[in-house]
Amino acid sequence: MLEDVRARIRSGFYIDQLQMQEGPQKTAEEVMQRTEDKLRLMGPVLGRQHHEFLKPVITRLFDIMNRQNLLPPAPKKIQGKDFDVRYSSMIARAQRMGEGQNIARALGMLQPLAQQDPSMLDILDKTKLSRFVWEINGNPHNLLLSDIDLKKLKDARAKAAQTAVQQQEQQHQADVVNKVAPAVAAANQGPPSNVPQP
Repeated sequence: MLEDVRARIRSGFYIDQLQMQEGPQKTAEEVMQRTEDKLRLMGPVLGRQHHEFLKPVITRLFDIMNRQNLLPPAPKKIQGKDFDVRYSSMIARAQRMGEGQNIARALGMLQPLAQQDPSMLDILDKTKLSRFVWEINGNPHNLLLSDIDLKKLKDARAKAAQTAVQQQEQQHQADVVNKVAPAVAAANQGPPSNVPQP
């Protein structure tokens, strides 16, 4: 009877859904698929919990703190904008990982085609993609460069690449001059003295 109660408690807290079952070794794809299936089963319950319980509580708490002036003033950039609550718990992150897996699948499907025509991947904004993948893995934003710093870095790289191309062209011209100079000098000296003149 006690084991039955324990099993119901584990089931109520989704421990049986979240734990990996023992068994033979699984491939990474198989593990991702099983995790996706578990999260799909839990999605409706968690969705209702987020939208019907947590979101109203957080919104109410934010409004109270805002009216009591307990929050620092918002920067001008975000004043007057609506915000949505984004959860960062392990389960919420695991649910968002499904989006990352979809991106990985899409890129995997495009890769063979992109090898034949690399311009196919020009439709992707690689900076936004990188930021999105960084975010859904729950990594801190303060480790990312700001848009201004990123633009400075890209400009510096472009300038360095342009300088390298110019140096390469100058080196090529110098090599050509070094190869041609002896022949020009020999031609200017005239024929050797031991060659009879006509």
